[in-house]
Amino acid sequence: MQNNNVMFEPNPNGQGFAFGTPCVFIDDWIQCWRGERPLLDIGCGNGCNSRVALEAGAEVVATEIDESRLTLLQDDPEWGGRYGNRLSLVHALLPDAMPFDDNSFDGILCAEVFHFLRYPDVIAAVWELHRLLAPGGLLALTCISAKLHILRNTELEQRVERQKYRNPERLAGYMDYVQLLLEAMALRLDEPEVKQMIDGHIQKIPGRCFHFFLADQLGVVFERMGFELLTCEFGPAPHYPLIEHGPQDQVRILARKRVE
Repeated sequence: MQNNNVMFEPNPNGQGFAFGTPCVFIDDWIQCWRGERPLLDIGCGNGCNSRVALEAGAEVVATEIDESRLTLLQDDPEWGGRYGNRLSLVHALLPDAMPFDDNSFDGILCAEVFHFLRYPDVIAAVWELHRLLAPGGLLALTCISAKLHILRNTELEQRVERQKYRNPERLAGYMDYVQLLLEAMALRLDEPEVKQMIDGHIQKIPGRCFHFFLADQLGVVFERMGFELLTCEFGPAPHYPLIEHGPQDQVRILARKRVE
């Protein structure tokens, strides 16, 4: 069962983290529920966001790549007893293995998933989100930012900006996150909290790499693939498992599928 008193916790399969606080766009997502098509929670983790939507009376399809996490949710009597047939738990992977029909959802939440994707998969994922949303449906997305405060001394943002200048249409922020942390914390590696943070990421980040995004550049991708941008901005992410946080650690996008 989810522990609402923690900001994050390791996933059961040993890769990545799940968060104990709902997404900043939780209300926007829930308001998409109109009693017809369900809401989709991609990368549901410990079910934090799905739980809030279910408590509000919505029907939710929650997907997760981590089958052990799905098993924990399925075996939790509170989930099965309280929410009944309003909750479906599905093993799925964005972008290649999303077993749903076109136009299946009025609202999609994709929180903290995109930064695990390489450039070709980001493009494919945007197309897949467009396919799954009903016309006029809303996408709520958050992911890690190239302006991540703890990496401010690594020139990460400048590197991504230079690539954007050379080729605005190519997202090129896929980098070794652990190496960037080691670079940023080079003068503090003997501090226990720094060592604990870096060791945790070495153990938990699959492949050690993240894709760091600029909000405006990612927003252009969504616009060119049939979305109307409602919000495209940076914001804080105090739930990230880091010892330092800043006001622009997270990319936040709300986008509506255009009605043809």
